[in-house]
Order: sequence, then C-alpha cells, then structure tokens
Amino acid sequence: MKNNIEKSLQVKTWPSDKPLFKYLKKEYAAKLFDYGELHIGALYDFRNCEAYGGNRGDKDEGKKAIYEFVDDIVIKDREHNPLSPFTKQYISIKEGAKNTRLVNGSFTQRHDCEDCYIYCMSEKHNKVLYDVFEADTCIRIKSPYKFMRALYLVLKE
Repeated sequence: MKNNIEKSLQVKTWPSDKPLFKYLKKEYAAKLFDYGELHIGALYDFRNCEAYGGNRGDKDEGKKAIYEFVDDIVIKDREHNPLSPFTKQYISIKEGAKNTRLVNGSFTQRHDCEDCYIYCMSEKHNKVLYDVFEADTCIRIKSPYKFMRALYLVLKE
C-alpha cells in the first residue's frame, strides 16, 4: 500500500502543466531559494486561530459535521422506509412495525480527519491574496507535481 504522503499528491483533477502560487513574506521566499527551507504546517495547527490569524486559522480545520433534518415522515414498514441511508443508520424499525411517524428529527454525525501535513498554495495569482495572507511576495510554482514530489522525497526520509 502506498504511503499516505504519496497518496495525497495524487490530485487527478489538477492539470500537470498548470502552475500554483504560494503567497509569503520575502524572508521566507529567500530561505526557500537560498537554503531549500520552507514551512510545512500540520492540519491541527491551523486550528490555533490566535497563532495563524483569521485568514489562515480555522478552529474547525479538518472537522466536518454531516446532518439531516426530518420534518414529518411516515415509515409504512421495514420494507417501505423512505429515510435516506444516512438517517437509516440511526433508526431501527422492528419487524412488524407499521406506520411509524418521525417528526422533527435531527441527525448529526461529526467527523474529525487525521492530522496531516499542509502546504497551502493558490490556483490563481490575485493581488488581493497578498493582503489576505499578509504577503509581499508570490512564488509561481511552474510544475506543482514535481514540487510536491520533491517534498514527498524529503518527508518520507
């Protein structure tokens, strides 16, 4: 089985010849070009809004809630159950039950993904993003797959 890092590099919808853009401060761009240094964050770190600020930080980074609300529904019997597959996992209709009515039902499932490495890039060069990311430099990454492959080779060591 492939390493998780290598799996994450497989973005089938991104054309291999389309560049990505990295917004950062000149001092960090210099470290990248002069010494090959760059900062790769962890997903959970971005939950620290105080450290990353409002444009980068997100207290719910890597979290997702799936929910469904059922207003008023009648379930004829086990074979004729109009509930969605998501909601069916919470409702058990006993054998022989008839015309079960569900009113104002709210179902929620929370997901918290595994921590992982994050290296943020943009698909567009946009002057607004300089302010958003408090950057004074933008690096054009001409070959994103080659760039990510180089990161992978370093990280797997």
